[in-house]
Amino acid sequence: MKNKKIALVSVHSDPNYGSMLQAYALSTSLFSMGYDNEYINYAPYKERPCIVQFVINLVKRHLSLFNAKYSTTEYSYWRTKEFRNQRQLFQDFHDKYIKSSRQRYNKNTITEALVKYRKFVIGSDQTWSQLTTQTPYNIFFLDFVDEPDKKVSYAPSIGTVTISKSYMCFLVNKLKTFSFVSCRERQNVEILTKHLGKQVTYVLDPTFLLSKDNWLRLSEHIETPDEFVLCYILGTKECISEFAEKLGKEKSLPVYYIVTRPKYANNKNALKDVSVGQFLYLLNKAKYVVTDSFHGSILSINMGTNFFSFAKRVPSEGFTDDDRIMDFLKVVHLEHRFKADNDFSYSDDIDFDEVHKELIPLKEQSLNYLKKAVE
Repeated sequence: MKNKKIALVSVHSDPNYGSMLQAYALSTSLFSMGYDNEYINYAPYKERPCIVQFVINLVKRHLSLFNAKYSTTEYSYWRTKEFRNQRQLFQDFHDKYIKSSRQRYNKNTITEALVKYRKFVIGSDQTWSQLTTQTPYNIFFLDFVDEPDKKVSYAPSIGTVTISKSYMCFLVNKLKTFSFVSCRERQNVEILTKHLGKQVTYVLDPTFLLSKDNWLRLSEHIETPDEFVLCYILGTKECISEFAEKLGKEKSLPVYYIVTRPKYANNKNALKDVSVGQFLYLLNKAKYVVTDSFHGSILSINMGTNFFSFAKRVPSEGFTDDDRIMDFLKVVHLEHRFKADNDFSYSDDIDFDEVHKELIPLKEQSLNYLKKAVE
């Protein structure tokens, strides 16, 4: 049975560096263990006839262009021509490095996958977030798989460590049918174990399963000074770029911005159309990284690059997915690298030798869990 493919179910093609790299890391780790695998391409609804889909896409495009022009909170700007080259760079990386199924499944055909794969693994990223899992025909709980021994999870994130009673009941009902359950947040491991009545395993994000050398093999050169501050910001809060600029002034370093939103496109030293390989190069070469991204933070740790993390959202927005960053920083005793919005103080550089020593047994535990789960 080992030669039969493993199906991976996760976010694997979104235009986001972290999503792409966690997808690559899990698949690559399984291949290195000798397990053939691929991501399932899934869209809830059956594709429509070409002419119908063309008209729908045309209407959607005009609406998204309007929204992108007037909205600062939506992600519709990714469909504008200003981000066309960036979208293509993500697609190029996906086509080259992330293996996915030729067949595109939908809610009516997903059961056809049952005869093609021997295991189904829910991957990482926010696959168990309340914001996405309670949408119709979501497959991140493998409801279409009726054999528990085929249902496995590796490092899914609930997105927050503040779980409502109603959503906990929903999770318990879904997860009791899994043979192996793991989670990326340590706090959530403890509370899930308690409510499920069986052990949930704490494992590292898949990006930690690959070494710095593994990541640098994918890196692509981009012209920068020898030392600089790198801003990788997914939100729009002014305090993050303000902190970066003050840090740059304090250290006499230029500040470079990876353009992830139109907001940053006109900043001095804005880096547009950055490939996934160039993103890795920048994270490794930067003297400091300032970010509100979970993967921006943990990839900096893996690279041994000094970083400062911020919350992406403000409390008034209600739901927060920022506490997952602090959850991990506590694991490696780096919680002091998480900055409050009004905190413009600078910490000493990190002793990464000590941090990486902490990660060695956690990586071993994570790899052992993954191998046991898919056997």
